[in-house]
Amino acid sequence: IEIQAPPGTPVGYVVQNWHPCLPKFTIQDEKRMDVLKISGPCVVCSCCEDVNFEVKSLDEVSNVGRISKQWSGFLKEAFTDTDNFGVSFPMDLDVKMKAVMLGACFLIVLILGSSMCLRAFGGFIVCKTNPGGNILDNKLIRSYVKC
Repeated sequence: IEIQAPPGTPVGYVVQNWHPCLPKFTIQDEKRMDVLKISGPCVVCSCCEDVNFEVKSLDEVSNVGRISKQWSGFLKEAFTDTDNFGVSFPMDLDVKMKAVMLGACFLIVLILGSSMCLRAFGGFIVCKTNPGGNILDNKLIRSYVKC
């Protein structure tokens, strides 16, 4: 997928890599140069625990962050279609790569089968951050994820 911020200006890409068992992705910058790798679990649905996708350096040796589907409790998981996702990354990561990480989270939402939010926006997801103390450098940023 291509991540744009503002709309029309690509800031990065999330590329799904083939693997026989694991969901794997590469995060690329606007020049399509590899920046980070993401590796998920073999079984992407889990009961009573979070499902974690580890964000790693290019050599896949050190963990630099995580995208996780957070376990909400049995009742909420069983009787609603609401999911909670968390994204963690280093504070000093480039603001454009932070936006691409959010886009990677949306791609993982699609893989886990929660695609209703995409359909609601006709194929585009709009992420608005809070201008007071947000994770994207204290700016109001609208990121569009083009699928």
